[in-house]
Amino acid sequence: LDYAKRFYNDFSTKWLIALVIIVVGFIVTNCINTKRHKCAAFFASILALVAVGALSFGVYPFIKQPIFEPRAMYGSFTSLALLAIVAVDFKKAYLCVAYIAYAFIVFAMAYGNALNVQQTYAEYRIYLVANDLNSIYAEDSDNLQLDVDGTIGLAPPVENLANKKYPVIRRLVPVLFRDDDWVWGTAMFSYGHYPINNMVRRTEEFNVSAMELVCSTRLHDIYQDGEKVLVELK
Repeated sequence: LDYAKRFYNDFSTKWLIALVIIVVGFIVTNCINTKRHKCAAFFASILALVAVGALSFGVYPFIKQPIFEPRAMYGSFTSLALLAIVAVDFKKAYLCVAYIAYAFIVFAMAYGNALNVQQTYAEYRIYLVANDLNSIYAEDSDNLQLDVDGTIGLAPPVENLANKKYPVIRRLVPVLFRDDDWVWGTAMFSYGHYPINNMVRRTEEFNVSAMELVCSTRLHDIYQDGEKVLVELK
């Protein structure tokens, strides 16, 4: 049920209506194409839909902590494609299959643009932080432990796209610059385009209340306590 809720929350109303018609078209097509035992064909179609729905997500629903990442949804779209191939013989379902195909192509292009915009935004925010860190700490400074708190969130155009058109964008577009519980939070300062000498990922917990604010901007604050440096994103 949790997976079904994801689809309900992520898909637009038009998409959901088209999917329902495709499912109905699958059942109707099977019943029409069967010359005998139409009731048996109807129940067989229902059972097939249940089996397809159960198998679409593989073993993910049965593990202790189900995975809701986008990669766990691949099987469901394969199942949708198989249903659409059968349902396309039903006239009304044919129109919905064409609509869904068109809508997904448009979404794929919008998704690609969103990834590009988000990447540009993340690099801009990383550059600002790296510039401030380089201006504060000299190259011969002792090894500094770096931690990142907070997140840059989605780029404004991507957030606007998610609010007005495609809610699923929030789950598909990764936020590359965020707190250091995610390993890539500070990796770009060590291995990325903006390496900073003598600065490594933190090896112990920071006590923020004991740290001094050394730089404050509209987009981030930088705190320090000896060799410990904390970047707090806004």
